[in-house]
Amino acid sequence: MKKIVFFLAFLLVLVFPVRISAIQPAFSEDEKALLGLDKIEAINPGTFLYPVKRLGEKIKLSLIKRKENKASYLSLLLQKRFRETIYVDEKEKSGFFVESANRFNTQVGQIKSDYSGLDAKLKTQIPVYVSALEKLRDKYSSNSANWLIFQQSLDTIHQLE
Repeated sequence: MKKIVFFLAFLLVLVFPVRISAIQPAFSEDEKALLGLDKIEAINPGTFLYPVKRLGEKIKLSLIKRKENKASYLSLLLQKRFRETIYVDEKEKSGFFVESANRFNTQVGQIKSDYSGLDAKLKTQIPVYVSALEKLRDKYSSNSANWLIFQQSLDTIHQLE
């Protein structure tokens, strides 16, 4: 009996091959270069050293005294969180996706509440973030969790405009 079930399962796989298709990346290599996303963070969520990286960033942030310098550093951290979110999405590391997107949103909130208007470079990056987040969001069905998370990130980044 086991041989018959095994044979039928094998036959089904041959006749109806299973197609595993990964989600297409949201950006081509050219688009990544235009958006400044061609550089991947060396240490990303899910790696052993990621908590050490975050601790180092927090220590550095606490050592910066001038408000303008802090705003610039927070903008740099926002860019890192954005790259990490895209990395997690493209590598389909779903276990780290929500956490990465929430870190991005938290970084936006921190900039908005404490340092809004202090970093002129950030104002030029906001349309880039919006465009990229819309493209990432539209990659998913509108009733999926990832779509909702990217929409939340869009709503959050719009608060800086």
